[in-house]
Order: sequence, then C-alpha cells, then structure tokens
Amino acid sequence: MRNAIDLEITFHPDATRELREAALFYGSKRIGLRRAFLTEVERSVRAARAAPMQATEATPGIRMWLVRRFPYSIFFRVRDDGIQVLAVAHQKRNPRYWDERA
Repeated sequence: MRNAIDLEITFHPDATRELREAALFYGSKRIGLRRAFLTEVERSVRAARAAPMQATEATPGIRMWLVRRFPYSIFFRVRDDGIQVLAVAHQKRNPRYWDERA
C-alpha cells in the first residue's frame, strides 16, 4: 500500500449525495453551520486517510470514523490505491443501510 498521505480519496455517488443533503440541511438551520459541518467531515476524511487502520472496523473490510460535533459517521474502505467513502451516515439512521455499496 502507498504512503497514507498519498492515498486518493473517492466518494461513492450516494455518499456525495448524503454529504450534500446534510450540508444543505445544516445551512438552513444557522449561518455558518453548513461550513462547520463540511469542515468537520473533511477533518474526519483526512484523519481516515492518514491512519485508516485506527478507524473502528464496522464490518469486515469497512471502517468508520466519527465526525466531531455532528451526529454523523464516515464509512469507508481501504484499497491499494486509496480510500473510498461509502457513506456519510447520520447516526440515527439504520446502521447498515449502505451495505450494498461495499
């Protein structure tokens, strides 16, 4: 596997949609909250890229990183060429709804 900092990050199309929808929701609640949410998601994804094996193993081959300040988790898998984000999941949602993406 390549150096962790060199790992490419890709998003499953449904994860991109989830991120967009959550950002719009937070943006409608308070000025600046959208940006705060996106910053925390970006921080979580960077942390996952830097130390992917430190993330909690949600299911075999799938890891999870919590988003600080917000009730979201980032579910991803590590591949030889990078990190694939499978879901930007609200923690109250069915915890395995994204399984078919893996």
